[in-house]
Amino acid sequence: MTNVIFSFILVALEKLVELVFACPCDPSMNAAFSSAFFVVPGVLAFLLMLSMQPWKCKDIICMKAVFFSLVPAIVWLLLMLFDGQYFACANTYWPGRAATVDKAPHQKWCESENTILSKELMIKSQQWHSKSQGIGILLLFIMVVLFAVYVIIIKCCKRPEVEASNVEQGRQPPSTSAGQEPHERPSNTCTGSAAEEIPLRGSEG
Repeated sequence: MTNVIFSFILVALEKLVELVFACPCDPSMNAAFSSAFFVVPGVLAFLLMLSMQPWKCKDIICMKAVFFSLVPAIVWLLLMLFDGQYFACANTYWPGRAATVDKAPHQKWCESENTILSKELMIKSQQWHSKSQGIGILLLFIMVVLFAVYVIIIKCCKRPEVEASNVEQGRQPPSTSAGQEPHERPSNTCTGSAAEEIPLRGSEG
């Protein structure tokens, strides 16, 4: 439940960051500036989530806590990749000024000062937007597959434990209430009669 709440908070935060993000359009700063938006909020979400998990490093609960704490950080990474402008900004290698694409107002890019190459660079920037979304879809697919494998393993591991516990409970003797004697086993009449017949046959002989 906490992961779901964190994920919604990150979605709202990404929308807010999207409004204020502006690529510096400086080849020496673009990669570092965009990487900060990728890394810092994701690491912060991971640490906050990890601090809220009750866990001890002595058992397997430690691995589960780390795994579930990574969920908000992965959600943030997916939001950055699906947006596209952060990846495009990180790959921009020409100087210019921040602008929006004419036919796609939601896409931002660094408009080149060279008007001759401006259209070609805009197309390259749009390709980076598409590539970023493609990486996001691939990462989401991998996470879905890993989660499916995790669920299958958990289900398969729990089933033998449940069956073993049922077998052990079935072997336990019936409980007796206070003040009552446990039921006695019926005497074996066959062995008693056989013991009585043996001396009789001996006396007849």
